[in-house]
Amino acid sequence: MKARTLKFVLTPIYFLVLAEVIVRIVSSLTPIFAIETTKYAKELTVGSRISGLRYEHRANVSANIMDTEIVLDRHGHRVVERVDSDIGQIRNTVAFLGSSLTLGWGVDATKIFPALTTWNLHDSSRASGSDVYINAGVAGYSVNDSIALFQARGRPPWPQTIVLQIFPGDLVDGGMVPRSSLLSHSYFFLLVRDKLEGALATEGGSLIDYYERLLSNRSEKIARTLEAVRWLEDHCRQKDIRLVLLLLPDLFDFSDAAAGVQSRLVALFDEFRPHVVDAFPELRKAFGENPAEAWVTRKDRHPNEAAHAVIADVLAKFILSRAIRPEPAGISDEELCKNYWHEHPEVAKKLAERKLDCYSRR
Repeated sequence: MKARTLKFVLTPIYFLVLAEVIVRIVSSLTPIFAIETTKYAKELTVGSRISGLRYEHRANVSANIMDTEIVLDRHGHRVVERVDSDIGQIRNTVAFLGSSLTLGWGVDATKIFPALTTWNLHDSSRASGSDVYINAGVAGYSVNDSIALFQARGRPPWPQTIVLQIFPGDLVDGGMVPRSSLLSHSYFFLLVRDKLEGALATEGGSLIDYYERLLSNRSEKIARTLEAVRWLEDHCRQKDIRLVLLLLPDLFDFSDAAAGVQSRLVALFDEFRPHVVDAFPELRKAFGENPAEAWVTRKDRHPNEAAHAVIADVLAKFILSRAIRPEPAGISDEELCKNYWHEHPEVAKKLAERKLDCYSRR
């Protein structure tokens, strides 16, 4: 009797230990999303004092996440390398707000779309770091979180352009940072929890069905998101900042059904149409036949280097199309500063000729 009881107790423990060992061995060979997000939370984030935010990036730390080094500067922004400088004295031209897609999950800092976009718009020999862009992406942030962080931390000198990355799953409050618990030290538990949360989020259906429901239901959460974007649009108008809303799809599918989901996302932001750029068509051209070619790993649908390059190309062309045009005769200094891309060679030449410092005019 005692032997049976002992066997009954020890058998589950044996299999749990075996599963833990197997998962740890696999994770040492290839990154596992659920485990990497926990490492990210523990090493790179801290509880936030900003109202409404659960966490934000730590300052001056780095960690190897998804086999990629993530380096954060004194403001918690991802950088290629930390420099001893005061953000208040840097003339940033582009600020990128968003979630893990903007952060560049699993991709080298020099090969993500915030860096590539900026370098497409500037002389690449000068665009070496935070002197020309800010990457304020934080993994797990909703659109509301990204704007709340900017509201609390943003200050002059204002950037010429703000790019707000919008992804269907970021429309509602979520987040990849797990609650602290003893079980979070178990890789097997983290993997099981991730699978269960994914199934619960989609209610057992497909991702297409989940996104259709999300975008069809004008919930209170969606209403709060639109209100936050209206605040950002008004702020940019007051500060003469160019606003861009970058709409990114889930890379799991580029079928007609997925295109329908993306159309709903575009329609949701119809009131902001002049600011909207949709990356879906170009991503579909590049990866439509094999979406997995755009993924950072076989099991992780975050964009890889190739997908980031496509996004950067779409975004740079959009910004330039609205920032550079033939200069009308007799254009005022104010108009030149406000509506033209300052780093474009022709514009830079005009600014030099007129000895204009547009930042001192902001």
